[in-house]
Amino acid sequence: MSRINQLYDFIQRSYDDIIRDFLPRRWIVNNGVPARTARLLDKTRHRPNCKQGTVEALRHYVSPSDRVVVVGGGDGVTAVVAARRAAHVTVYETAKNMTSVVAETAEINAMNHKITIHHSTVGPAKNVYGDDIGESVAISNLPACDVLELDCEGAEEMIIQNLTQTPRVIIIETHPQRGVSIDNLHTILSDMEYETMDVRFQNKPHVIVGVDPQRESKKEIG
Repeated sequence: MSRINQLYDFIQRSYDDIIRDFLPRRWIVNNGVPARTARLLDKTRHRPNCKQGTVEALRHYVSPSDRVVVVGGGDGVTAVVAARRAAHVTVYETAKNMTSVVAETAEINAMNHKITIHHSTVGPAKNVYGDDIGESVAISNLPACDVLELDCEGAEEMIIQNLTQTPRVIIIETHPQRGVSIDNLHTILSDMEYETMDVRFQNKPHVIVGVDPQRESKKEIG
């Protein structure tokens, strides 16, 4: 690596790790979802591919009568995408600061009446972005839903292994860098009698979708 590249990487890491959180927030559009989650010196104001695999899956599988549960709210992008199509969305977010972000994004997009947010940890709290961790919710106490979306930074395998309900569709953002095997996730879903597929973006198995084919064929079309 050249010295120029090393200097650039150092500056970028310093900005991301030290400076960014102290700068004023500004608007950005994340895959069609406006939000105030960018910072003053961020490079872009438009991320058309943000959460692309999950967004594609939600837009394809969520129907107007569906109840959707999102474990890991993040910036609220996927919750809004789901709420635009579903009857209701319940979000579980471990980090207190991120629950506020999800709530703001929902309000900006006029979806707050369809989104309920819980400051709660489902399963093990792993790689949380913040210190104020919410109350623990047993995996067995997740509400019944038609579509379950998981973006929980390494807890996804334990959650699907301990589900006591059977959503029509399960959408999982994969985290192999957290030690969760993509093959294992496919195997677990297959053992639960879901048909599984990778939603690929830029040739990477970013998201796994498990579908109950019988219930999917009978769902309400919207």
